[in-house]
Amino acid sequence: MFAYFAALNLLDAKVLFSQQKVSELMDPATVGHRASLERHHLFPKAYLKTLGIVTTRDTNQIANYAMVEWGDNMKISDLPPAEYVPVLNERFSGKELERMYYWHALPDGWENMAYMDFLRQRREMMAKVIQDAYQLLAGEHPAVEAATIPVADLVGQGETTTVEFKSSLRINLHTGEKDPRMELGVLKTLAAFINANGGTLGPRKK
Repeated sequence: MFAYFAALNLLDAKVLFSQQKVSELMDPATVGHRASLERHHLFPKAYLKTLGIVTTRDTNQIANYAMVEWGDNMKISDLPPAEYVPVLNERFSGKELERMYYWHALPDGWENMAYMDFLRQRREMMAKVIQDAYQLLAGEHPAVEAATIPVADLVGQGETTTVEFKSSLRINLHTGEKDPRMELGVLKTLAAFINANGGTLGPRKK
């Protein structure tokens, strides 16, 4: 499991059902009343109990764990995957879901699969993710390239902690002319984003 979590860090993966990166929420500097990132049973233990699956060995299989934000973990609670997955998937575009399913080693339609079949398929897919991370360490490119979110999708999602809209880069919309103050405002925003998650930006030493 730790090898798989390390692979997600190396591959710059996002948390399941989230726009936050695994590396960001695993950062010790991210603190709160409870952990920002939690291990979630994809098939909750209470739901498995209704299927007659009750032993710890079966319910706590590594292939039944995924990392989610604690808020989503609370919302999911004991719901069966067939109920919570369609709701959470609505947050993402098809391209985002494709990438998310690769990172988190989820077979298509997994929420409707028999539990043991799901475990078998997910183990193989997790192994592929770990293999891709090893290839990256070796200087090779993983088989799946990083997803690019279309600008239209970013605009549709509105401003977030990682997205901010600017009406102009350098033109003052009141005067119609170039204005250094516009450029300075954009540079300040860029500096804030760079420093937001552990980055360091400072004056260059002469």
